[in-house]
Amino acid sequence: MENKRNDYFNDPAISRGYLLNFKTSPRTGEVLSKEKKDTSAMTFGRAFHSYMEGGDIFFSEFFVMPSDAEICEEIGGKVPRNTSLYKAWKLDQEEAANSREVISEEDFKMIETMAQNVFKSEFYSKIFEQSKYNIETEKAVFAEIEGKKYKCLCDVYIDRGDDILVIDWKSTRMKLTA
Repeated sequence: MENKRNDYFNDPAISRGYLLNFKTSPRTGEVLSKEKKDTSAMTFGRAFHSYMEGGDIFFSEFFVMPSDAEICEEIGGKVPRNTSLYKAWKLDQEEAANSREVISEEDFKMIETMAQNVFKSEFYSKIFEQSKYNIETEKAVFAEIEGKKYKCLCDVYIDRGDDILVIDWKSTRMKLTA
């Protein structure tokens, strides 16, 4: 999946993000499109998207950092995080992460819950489980319109012959109520 993303992000075609920044001003569009900002919300969103692609893909890209509550309780004292035992545990976790992105155990549980809600939905069953069509994930789509090149990264792309269905997963940490 990483190669698909790299191909998309390295292509100079105009993206939705560029257009949103360009709307503020052409200079803002130019400057911000070159900056690679990253936030915890963006990491959470990438993790959710990756999880929706499948467990093997998710765990090859992300490391779930276990809560340190248990090790802190085991160590005891006023400031367990300052001890060599805690620092060794933390180093072990960072080494286990290797070069994968790190998300918290709490965020992982939320991602699992969100995904389970999608999997239980009638929508998911009809689209994915009963589908006879070719389903692609993280598909980069490029188009030229009036001499300008544009790009879009589809979370799910389903070619149904007569039409195309595109799904854009959305994630939030907010607790939503019905």
